[in-house]
Amino acid sequence: MSTCPVCLNPARRIAIGTAYDVLCKVCGPYIIGYPLAHFLERERFEKRHILSGYIRNRSEQGVKEQIKDKEDMETILDSVSEPSGPFEAIDLLLKYLRRKGGKASEPVQLENDYSIVFAKDRNEFDNYLRMAHELGYIEHRKGGRCYKLKTEGWLQLDKLDKLAEQEPSLEIKLEDAEGFLARIKKEIEASSLEEDFKEIALYDLEQAKLAYQSRAFKACIVMLGAVLEGLMLGTIRRPEVLQRIQTDPPKIVKELGLNDPQLADKIAGELGFEDYKNIIHHLMPDIEKLHVEGIQTFRNTIHPWKTAKEPAIYKDPSQTRAMVHLTSLQLLAQHILSWTP
Repeated sequence: MSTCPVCLNPARRIAIGTAYDVLCKVCGPYIIGYPLAHFLERERFEKRHILSGYIRNRSEQGVKEQIKDKEDMETILDSVSEPSGPFEAIDLLLKYLRRKGGKASEPVQLENDYSIVFAKDRNEFDNYLRMAHELGYIEHRKGGRCYKLKTEGWLQLDKLDKLAEQEPSLEIKLEDAEGFLARIKKEIEASSLEEDFKEIALYDLEQAKLAYQSRAFKACIVMLGAVLEGLMLGTIRRPEVLQRIQTDPPKIVKELGLNDPQLADKIAGELGFEDYKNIIHHLMPDIEKLHVEGIQTFRNTIHPWKTAKEPAIYKDPSQTRAMVHLTSLQLLAQHILSWTP
């Protein structure tokens, strides 16, 4: 029997091309690239339980995760937040027992399921089981590690469900937002933007993340708009894009002087968000086919008149609204940064 590269428990492992197809009782099924698998087996790695918990929870959702390399792994780790304490872990346990035991609350055998609550090992998982038992949420049934929900456990789940109904945005978890932020960061780092623009965009993205974590959602959207402005300007300043602009110039660029050797700096110094948006639309007319929140909505968030005229949308954006902008920015960034003349 081989071992699981992630949790190091016994697992079935089959070589397929440049990766291993792994079936682990703890992590669930997943595919992992050779170099990453060998790295995890060889090195001491403190976040195994987070990676294992992510893979297992994705497996429970019917997704067989594919992790090609360290970059993929880091993106995952950036996007996942483990439970902040035992009570959040216990809530995950209760949800798992409900999912497996059904409405009839059938007993569930918990042999290799500690990763479902991001526990580091069985000992930590057993502590959660003991606490859940002491709280009256679960009961231990005869026949090994068999547990079922009690009335108090169902009442706790009912509280969690009602909380989600009262504020649907709570279902948009922080790790979801951080996943989008991590993917945008990856797009920026891999782009051909000037280093100064990369640095500024990454800083603004980090500020958007901090704002989101603080539930300052309008500030988050404003910073996402700053990121988008930097990506648009940085793309317009790329030498091959400037050449394209000079052969098919928008009106606003003509007015700056197409043959001016300082054209790139003039675009940066004399134009603004609205101009960059128009140039991007001129270069990439298919951008509207993305069917996401358009570039203009990022600008409208900081426009006082828009806030006054449409307060329901722009005055006090909700978490849901911030997530809409975040997912839109990911698609816009991918489209804009990968565009070639």
